[in-house]
Amino acid sequence: MAISKSIQDLREMARSRLDEVEDAGASIGHHLSDAAHTVTQAAERARQTGTVVARRANQGVHEVQDQISHHPLTAAFLAIGVGFLLAAITLRRNKR
Repeated sequence: MAISKSIQDLREMARSRLDEVEDAGASIGHHLSDAAHTVTQAAERARQTGTVVARRANQGVHEVQDQISHHPLTAAFLAIGVGFLLAAITLRRNKR
């Protein structure tokens, strides 16, 4: 009789532990679902931001191209000036 009581106690203890494991698994699943949702939202925001950045960069390129088309001499002299400036900086650093 004492043995059957011990076996019964072990079964109840095992069921209790199994319930705890199932509850923990459900909790983990819920947290993983929340994390997946958060990552999906972050990816969508990153995609939208990338689209906006690409659009603005494209607009900037078109504006520069328009300025060069409308003021070619100014653009050429500016490019020459920037080239001389970069050459002077490079030569100065190489002398050190």
